[in-house]
Amino acid sequence: LLCAICDAPGNGPAVTVDSPGAVLCFLVEDKTQTRWLHLTNYTGIITERSMMIDRIAPLYDLSITIREDRPIRSVSTVYGGETLPFTRKDGYIHLHLPKLAIYETLRLE
Repeated sequence: LLCAICDAPGNGPAVTVDSPGAVLCFLVEDKTQTRWLHLTNYTGIITERSMMIDRIAPLYDLSITIREDRPIRSVSTVYGGETLPFTRKDGYIHLHLPKLAIYETLRLE
């Protein structure tokens, strides 16, 4: 298991993504205090000559943990159009993303 971690000031990592491949994550907050978690899938076949990813292998059932610095009342996928259920424990929310093809953004309100 490879775990991509996004650190931010505070206690513990801001985000962890448990996945069987390489997932890059980037957590940002806009001026309305909506948080956006950008997830990019880098699992695939890289061509040696071009150093480009030729094929992306979709990832399924990703376990994501996000530190809850402020209360989160909903999580939704921007591109998939889904509302994701989550649970709370020890200052974090825990959720599962059913599928990450190449890129997805989670909206945290």
